[in-house]
Amino acid sequence: MISILKAVLLCSVVSSYKLFDMFIPTSSTLSFYPCYNMNPNLTPIIHDVFETINNTGLFELTFHDDIQVENNMNNISSICNIDMDYHRKGYTRFYLIANDTDILIDNSVLYYNTNTYNVLLHEILHTLGLNHTTDRTDNMVSYGCRVNQNYEIIRDDRNLFLSYDDFQGLEYIANNLLGDISPTKGENKSCKKKMIRLINKCLRG
Repeated sequence: MISILKAVLLCSVVSSYKLFDMFIPTSSTLSFYPCYNMNPNLTPIIHDVFETINNTGLFELTFHDDIQVENNMNNISSICNIDMDYHRKGYTRFYLIANDTDILIDNSVLYYNTNTYNVLLHEILHTLGLNHTTDRTDNMVSYGCRVNQNYEIIRDDRNLFLSYDDFQGLEYIANNLLGDISPTKGENKSCKKKMIRLINKCLRG
């Protein structure tokens, strides 16, 4: 009886991810480049974030840190750090005609590696087609830096994880909207999905 109840509960999970109406990546293989004068301390964090996404088996992200590019509509996706408004810590620009994106990280975020990782992972989810959602606060795509009354960043305790909803959104985009996922690339998705759910459940108590 308990097993039946567990099965019913698992089958009753409702996804709360949201997709962008006007933007979706055209490929599961995406390349990014640093803009001119990007802080080199960003590079290892970018690689860590890309590894997180690549480990889902749904997308393949590559960072070419040996070539610097302009931060504009040029059919090249870039990552930059700049001074932003006090209320904004990360931002993704979408160029619909060129189908490329530029990710901007506020310089104040760079003081803390954990915050930098979390902001960048959040913005990467946007470049892959996921929009903000208010249905769940534990989704990575709903993440926002905590600040004090002076809008100074409060350090995150750790790097955060993709939620089950985040993963389902990425899986939907990869399987239903791109159409270029190879059979071998997605062969372990079921196992990875279960692992993500288990890890998140354990970490969030």
